[in-house]
Amino acid sequence: MPRMEIDTSQNQPCGFLPVDKPVGPTSHDVVARVRKIFGIRQVGHTGTLDPFASGLLIICMGKATRLSEYILHQDKTYIFELVLGGVSDTGDPTGHITNFKNGRRVDDVSEGEIIETLTAFTGEIEQKPPLFSALKVGGKKLYKLARAGSHVTPAPRRVIIHSLRLIQFSPPGLLLEARVGAGTYIRSLGRDIGQRLNTGAYVRTLRRTAIGHLGVEGALTPDALELHPAMALSHLLSIPDALPSWRHIVLAGKSEERLKNGNAVPWEEKPVPEGKEPFLVMNSSGDVICVALLKRGLIQPVKVLN
Repeated sequence: MPRMEIDTSQNQPCGFLPVDKPVGPTSHDVVARVRKIFGIRQVGHTGTLDPFASGLLIICMGKATRLSEYILHQDKTYIFELVLGGVSDTGDPTGHITNFKNGRRVDDVSEGEIIETLTAFTGEIEQKPPLFSALKVGGKKLYKLARAGSHVTPAPRRVIIHSLRLIQFSPPGLLLEARVGAGTYIRSLGRDIGQRLNTGAYVRTLRRTAIGHLGVEGALTPDALELHPAMALSHLLSIPDALPSWRHIVLAGKSEERLKNGNAVPWEEKPVPEGKEPFLVMNSSGDVICVALLKRGLIQPVKVLN
């Protein structure tokens, strides 16, 4: 059972709550509902899911909201269905869907060809973000520019596809599982697979099954949160539980106070370890003081959680 942490300064829960978002609401809708259920203003999430998508949405509560970026940048796993033979201006079923012009028949595509195509998209690839996305160009969100009729072409960027496997091929449907690095758009991946097959494709269903080591199994739906708020808090992950691979150290006394004020303190143990990865500094009660980096033998706080 994860240890539930209470932010004693504000007497409110602190940590990360795995939620199984249903199709329909936005990620912001889920955040607003959690805020209302628990009467807590300091609530956020660690990676948007589109309204048509479902699955794991990690809600951060209390001072854990300051660490959302560290969960956001972890690998993510999705199961999604492509429809071959058509294209959507949004890359999903919410957009304007048309037949793929001047392409090949879906019935001519073989399972072996699909597997070969998926191999070509595995590893580090260049990907152009979808026009209908929250990515900003010139300070404006792409989807707002697209809706206004502006023909902005976002620059491609490097993303990592760790694995991409075929689960089922039932023409024109194609069920896939992908584990991807941060910043990868599944809608763009589906679009590009369709272009390579010369059939066109768009994502019909999308479900996020994991973020880092956290899976959707056992995550509660928003309805379950509302019916059983006390039980929901028993699912709340403390900051160390949510970042199990991170090193953590315990400091107290003057060192603790200096870190709380944003000042660096010496690493007292010898030899001084190597490494450029962030780590957690905790007090003797097990509460997280800050996220820190080790620089020239000094513990330098980068996120103080007062």
